Amino acid sequence: MARGTCGREASPHACERSRAAIDLTLVIKGFDVETVWNERRIFRLEEIGIPVARLLHMVQSTHAVGRGKDRLFLATHREVLEELLRREEPK
Repeated sequence: MARGTCGREASPHACERSRAAIDLTLVIKGFDVETVWNERRIFRLEEIGIPVARLLHMVQSTHAVGRGKDRLFLATHREVLEELLRREEPK
């Protein structure tokens, strides 16, 4: 399953009914993995630390990929994303 997922550059999705849904992105465009990893944030889910790319990296990568569904997502959620990105900026 892992080989097929990576080979197709698919985005695995995990969901538990009473908890958060998680999408894993195996490809990021516009950044090298080292940059994204070095600037990651750690979110805690109970006692588990989950490394997550910065929102800025996710938005810029989504834009760089340029699929129709990505452009629609970014346009639909532009105001919310801009507000979240303002909050993420270092103070």
